[in-house]
Amino acid sequence: MNFIECKRCIKLNLARITHKTGWISLLKFIMFSYSFKITFWFRIGSYLKENKNVFTKILYPMVYLIYKHNQYLTGIQLPLGTSVGPGLSFSHFSCIVINANSKIGSNVTIFQGVTIGSKRGKEEVLPL
Repeated sequence: MNFIECKRCIKLNLARITHKTGWISLLKFIMFSYSFKITFWFRIGSYLKENKNVFTKILYPMVYLIYKHNQYLTGIQLPLGTSVGPGLSFSHFSCIVINANSKIGSNVTIFQGVTIGSKRGKEEVLPL
């Protein structure tokens, strides 16, 4: 994922919740919406984890700790680097576990108490 793709995914995640994509909406939802906060830090953390340069190596540990703290607060276990399309939304959080090998498409809403795994052995793609 490059920076432009990361930015686009964050914008589409925000648009799923508020139908606005301005800076004020972004800051408001980062501060007050746990659902958006977890997806925001997921996108930033996944971008930093994937891109290895001096800048990302400095920022990644800090973003990782913020993301882990938000995982603890929300009860959403979504490993950094998981393949998730744009437009991800968590309507109600708590007890959500997603496997790192899962592939989640675009515009997906996940509710509480959901576990998404992956199949071992012969790889099959199951649409979600």
